[in-house]
Amino acid sequence: MPFRPTLPRRCPHDRKLTSFLSAVASLADSPSRSPSPPPAGAVPAAPTPAAYNALMSAYSRAGCPDEVIRLFDSLPFPPTAPLFTTLISSLANSGRHSDAYTAFSFLLDSGIRPTASTFTALLKSHGAVSLESVYRLFKTMADEGCAPDAAAYNCLIWMLCDSQRVEEAWGVLDWMIESGIYPTARSYTAILRGYSETVNILFDCLCRDSRFSEAVCLLEYSEELGWDVDVFCYNTLMSRLSDVGEFARVLKLLVDLVKKGIGPDMFSFTIAIRSLCGAGKFQVAKCILDNKGIEYDVVAFNTLIHGLCMAGDMKGVLLTYMDMDNRNISPNNFTISLIIDSYCKEQKFVGAINFLLKSSKEHVVPDLFLRLNNWLVKKEGLGYVLILVSKIRSERLVLDLCLFDSLIRIFCRKGYCKHENFYEVSLILDNMLECLPSNHTSASDAIV
Repeated sequence: MPFRPTLPRRCPHDRKLTSFLSAVASLADSPSRSPSPPPAGAVPAAPTPAAYNALMSAYSRAGCPDEVIRLFDSLPFPPTAPLFTTLISSLANSGRHSDAYTAFSFLLDSGIRPTASTFTALLKSHGAVSLESVYRLFKTMADEGCAPDAAAYNCLIWMLCDSQRVEEAWGVLDWMIESGIYPTARSYTAILRGYSETVNILFDCLCRDSRFSEAVCLLEYSEELGWDVDVFCYNTLMSRLSDVGEFARVLKLLVDLVKKGIGPDMFSFTIAIRSLCGAGKFQVAKCILDNKGIEYDVVAFNTLIHGLCMAGDMKGVLLTYMDMDNRNISPNNFTISLIIDSYCKEQKFVGAINFLLKSSKEHVVPDLFLRLNNWLVKKEGLGYVLILVSKIRSERLVLDLCLFDSLIRIFCRKGYCKHENFYEVSLILDNMLECLPSNHTSASDAIV
């Protein structure tokens, strides 16, 4: 049969992806356990092929090929195909390739029909042999009427990838799927070693598609898949989980980061703080932020301040801001806007005005000025707007010309342009004119 594909066959991507994710998920059902070898010279409990094979397999897993040979030579009955398979596998795993071939020849001479497992065991002896002989062995399997199983294909895929023939390995993988043989995690592990970016792209797609169980499974079995996971991968998944409110899973991943020795970075803790705020655990979030061993930036502090602001905890907002200032972290415009919001939510407009002016230097930031005025106009506090403009003028701060148009629009939306107290709006605009740079002196210039 035309077995040997040199390029990957085209099969639907969803089938291959589903196959891969199923293979990864199967790892959870087959935990690896370290073999504990039986004592040397042990004999089976009963003189049956099954009992002998169980003891030989135990010695084989423990890396004791001489004990396997001893038991095989002392068989009180004719050897069976499973016993030959265990012997060949043990010899191949221990590097005794010529002995493995001798045992296989003995099996054929005895008239016993080899199984797929027998061929798979022999394939392990082709590590240093040309891949041409491997393909010949697959042809021998076909001639014997023995269809290769997933384990046999896995051996071939690993050999191809070790020889840098990754595209050909993809072709074998496609052949498996088309033949109805489901690849295992080992099938993909070898290929992923040749395409280091492939699993990263898949992981990112799973996170974007909110397929969190599969993404977590990839992380948990990254070692088996030969995938070098870094903190960025964890941060990606933690951020998406936080976005959908899976706060407990975010914290679990943070703990996993520490346990695996990868080491969470500042962004990991910032995501954790956001999750804790979303869950209302502000004290725990504050404890994380209080860790002086981590050099937090303004984003981390803004995350906690935002959570406290949304919860209406003005005292917590101000304490966090003071801590931020004590640690020499400069606030940005978002920080200032959050504190303005906190003051205004509590109807403490004078405090909001004073804070804005305190955080302004030579110029008032237009966005912050308009944010505060939105609050003041919404609360029908035109008197406070006048106080704000008067203080800006007294402290000789400069306003941008663009603020006139935006502020007039705010007044008009609230109906103040037709209000019986329109004179207050005129007074505010007149005061604002005096805060313009010296090259703008007339009201007509300002309003135009």
